[in-house]
Amino acid sequence: MVAIERPGLVSTVALIAMAFCWDDEFLLMAAVMADAGDDGLMFIRMWDTPNPETADMNVEVKAFIDKTVRLYWNGDVFNSPGHTRYMCQWLESEHVYIVNGRTHTIGGPGAVERVKGKVMGRMQAYVVLAKATTEAEFPCFELVAAFNTLRLKEWDELTANGGPGYQQNMDLDRLSKAFKCDVDRLKLQFFDHGKRAAVHHNTKTISVQEAWRKSFTETKRVDIRERHPVDEIKD
Repeated sequence: MVAIERPGLVSTVALIAMAFCWDDEFLLMAAVMADAGDDGLMFIRMWDTPNPETADMNVEVKAFIDKTVRLYWNGDVFNSPGHTRYMCQWLESEHVYIVNGRTHTIGGPGAVERVKGKVMGRMQAYVVLAKATTEAEFPCFELVAAFNTLRLKEWDELTANGGPGYQQNMDLDRLSKAFKCDVDRLKLQFFDHGKRAAVHHNTKTISVQEAWRKSFTETKRVDIRERHPVDEIKD
C-alpha cells in the first residue's frame, strides 16, 4: 500500500528493498535481538539510581549475566514471554504478501525449527561478548556479589528449609574457594551465627556488620566457643 500511495520516495524504495529481504530467519533474529535489547536497557536503567550500593551493583551484574546465559545461550528465550515467543507463534502460520507483483511467503509448519540454529549461533556469540565486556567493567563481580549472602534482611525466607538456601550455598562455595576455607565448616558456622545475627539486625535496627560482630561476641567465651566455632566464617 505504501509503495502505491507514495511511489518514488526514498523511504518507499527502502521499504520495498526490506520487504524483499524478509524471511523466517530475518524476523526471528529481529525478535530475539529486540528481547536482548530490552534486557540491556533494563540493566542500564539500574545505574540511574543515585549512588548505588557496591554490593547491589555486583548482584545486579551477576543477575544480568545469569539471565543472558539462560535466555540466549541455553535458548530459554523461545519459551519466555516477549518478542521472540510472539514471533515463534506468528511464524507457525504461513503468511503471503506481494511486492511489485512478486509473491513472497513467510512462516509455516517447521519454519522456526529450520532457522533456530542459525539465530542461536549468533546469540551465543553475543553472550560471549556480553560476558567479556561485563567482566572488564566489573572485575571479580561474581566474588563480590557472593558477599551478598551475608546480608540478613531476608534470612528467614532464604533459610526456610533449616539451612542455607540454594543461592547461599552457591555463594558460600565461591567464597570458600576464594579464601581457601573448609566449605562444610563455613556453611555450618554461617548458619549457626547467622541466626543470631539476623535477630539482632531485624529487631535492633543495627547494621549488618555490627549484627555479625555481636553474634561472634556472644559466643566468645571459651566453653561456648567450643560448641560454636567461628574460625572459618570470621576470617
